[in-house]
Amino acid sequence: MMKFNPVKMEPIALVDRCIEELNTRVNAGDAKPMSKVAIDCLRLDGKKLPPSLARYLAFDCSFYSMSSNWGEFSNIDPIGAETPNEWDPVFLEEEITHTIEELAWRPINELKLFLTKDKAAAGPMDYLSLELDGKLFRLPNVGNQTHFLYVGVADKHGEYPVLGFEFKGDIEHSTKFWGQLNVWVKYPNFAVYLYDQIFDSDVYPDDFVAELDEIYHNNPELSRNFKGSLELLK
Repeated sequence: MMKFNPVKMEPIALVDRCIEELNTRVNAGDAKPMSKVAIDCLRLDGKKLPPSLARYLAFDCSFYSMSSNWGEFSNIDPIGAETPNEWDPVFLEEEITHTIEELAWRPINELKLFLTKDKAAAGPMDYLSLELDGKLFRLPNVGNQTHFLYVGVADKHGEYPVLGFEFKGDIEHSTKFWGQLNVWVKYPNFAVYLYDQIFDSDVYPDDFVAELDEIYHNNPELSRNFKGSLELLK
């Protein structure tokens, strides 16, 4: 349930509202503030942090304060320290490979990937034709979807969009695995992602069409909903 409309708020103001809520929860004591010096030094692929993320890190760089009672929460390691640091990006091919192996219960080198019944795939990325100019930085989340801050071209607020990543699969007769990957712009910025994780508000791309137009203009590679499917024959 929405407490207020997050996509209509300035990102930093939205993060402040989120922090107000987090301070009322039992996990507030788990927050680990990052110093201003460390925040100023932290870079994402050589770029400064978006303002909303910088504001949240000043409250908690461990993300443990976000732990929720409405779903299983996946934490990540603290992304910074009290010394200058570079937050390492995630390589999508490795992410896809890991997900496929978990779903198929087999190492990737024991599986045969096919684009069609007669055409083999060279690798996990082959069937997607997915080319991203920016870098992906993993964010913690509740649920089955994975979220990445996409550091490409920032919007007028200095913010970057958050991509949703979901791979679904099924095994037929213990011999064939079918899978489909969906990648899409799920949130216009870190602040709306944070709000949705905290309040389970069900924000959808239809709620921020104007922001999407700017995101797509700045990052045209994101202007379509990436979707790929493949078969893995054991």
